Formats: sequence, C-alpha cells, structure tokens
Amino acid sequence: MLYNTVYIAYDEEAFAKLMISVIRSVDAKVEAACAASKSHIAFDREHQLPCLKNNETYLKPLSFLTAFFTCCCLLMAGCSASRQPSPYLTPSTTTAHSQTKAQPSSQPQPQPPKQQLPKRSGPLIFLDPGHGGRDAGATVKATHLQEKALSLEIVKRVERLLTGWNYNVALSRRTDVFIPLQKRVAMAARVNASLFVSIHFNSAASRKSRGAEIYYYDATNSTRSADSKRLATSVIHRLCEALPTRYRGVKHGDFCVIRETAMPAVLVEAAFITNPKEARLLASAPYKQQIAWAIAKGIDDYLHAK
Repeated sequence: MLYNTVYIAYDEEAFAKLMISVIRSVDAKVEAACAASKSHIAFDREHQLPCLKNNETYLKPLSFLTAFFTCCCLLMAGCSASRQPSPYLTPSTTTAHSQTKAQPSSQPQPQPPKQQLPKRSGPLIFLDPGHGGRDAGATVKATHLQEKALSLEIVKRVERLLTGWNYNVALSRRTDVFIPLQKRVAMAARVNASLFVSIHFNSAASRKSRGAEIYYYDATNSTRSADSKRLATSVIHRLCEALPTRYRGVKHGDFCVIRETAMPAVLVEAAFITNPKEARLLASAPYKQQIAWAIAKGIDDYLHAK
C-alpha cells in the first residue's frame, strides 16, 4: 500500500531522471575509487554482482546501491508506461489519493443511543445526616472519629445507591454546617418528603457497648407511628443481616426530628464509635459502604412492601 501511495503522489518521470543522475554519480565515485587504489572491477560469484577488489576488501555496498537504483528506475519506467492504477486501490480511492490526503467525512456519525433511566416519580426520601458544624456529635480523639463526619459520609453513600435505584432523594445538609432541628423538620415538609431517615452513630461510657438500634416516635393509634416502626424494622433487619453487628432493637424515641415530622420517620444509630472493634471497622470504606447499602436496601424493602 505504501509503494502505491508513493507512486501516485510523485511525478514518475522526474523521479526516474533523479535516479539516473544518482546512479551516474555513484558510478563516477566507483571509477574514481578504482583509479585511486589501482584496483580493478571483479565479479563476485557468490552474489552475482560487480564489486571492487582491493586487498581482499570488497566495496559491495556501492555496487549493491547501484543495482538497487537501477531496479528502481526500471520499475518506475514500467509504471510510467503502463499508467495503470494500483490493484490495491479502487478507482475512487486512486483519484482521491492522487490529489490530497483523505479528509474526514463532514457527515455526523451515528452515535449509539444512550441508556436513560425512566423519569423518577413516586416517594421522595429525605436523608438527614446527624449533627454538623459546631455540633460534632459523638467524638473519639484516639481514633479521630467524629459522628458528624461519619453521618454525612454514610448519607451521601445512601443517596448514591437510592438515586441509582431511581428514587427521589433530598438531603438536609451536604457540607459540614449546623442546621437546627426544627429547620430540618421544616425542610422535609417543604419538599413534601414521603420518608424521613436521620442517620447517627452511637457512643457510650462503656467501651463494650456495640451494635445497631433504630428509634421511631410511638404515638398511640397513629398510622404514621405504625409506618415508622415498619420502616425501622426493615432497616435494622438489613443492618444485622449485612454487618457483623449486634441487634439492639427497634425502640421508641422522643427526638425532635422523628416526633415533629409529618411523614414516617426513623433515627438510625448504626454503630458505636466508642467500641474499639466497631471503630476499626468504621475506618474502612468497604464497611461504610455496607452500612449504606443496608440502610438503602431497608428503605427499598419498606417501600416495596407498602
């Protein structure tokens, strides 16, 4: 293909004249070398090429170069006489290459269709990372664990999972800022959330305390309370199934964010940062992803069971 392209791109007659000129120049140098060294032209029986013999040293490269250029000239002369297009190029491509390099097509190339998720509809899940800003929550200096930071990281992981499953999700905060409890309740009401899930991490004076527990507000004869309990049960079931943790139960809690909200609401205490074993696990990204998956899957189970 390369040789055909060279043939088309250059003027054959001019190239042949150039080769003849080079051969004559080489022959002149060979004759001069012979005269200077008082050598004579010998015949190399092994390679069937003329060569110079001087003290048993053969100047074969010069003779080989002469033969090579001679072949090139004969080849170009034959191509010029025949003027036949290369068998490796179709008539349409021969014309295009003889004029210029191939230009990219101006026509837009068809793109594979993008796979889009269906438009989200249905319940909106409101996720609330506990604490934030000046309110650090539970803190362990030895392990550098802060409840506010852990809660925010887990909430963002849960959000990615739920949105990947085509759920609508809203957050009370995305950065390390302080938001009053009543404002969190108002934010959930403003976006007309269907569920409220507040995520926290526990602490205790005893380093032996460990496990997961979830709170809901138990109001007598309340449909919202019954739904909140079912949501809490679904989430803690997934937590205990996915993690090497201890089941501490679904409990009544009188916390503002689960008491004042109008939709089913739970407060998750996913682990104890004061427990050395759980603290080590919480330093692991895969373990935190497992916590997030369990919470997200518990929410998904609850919504599918309704």
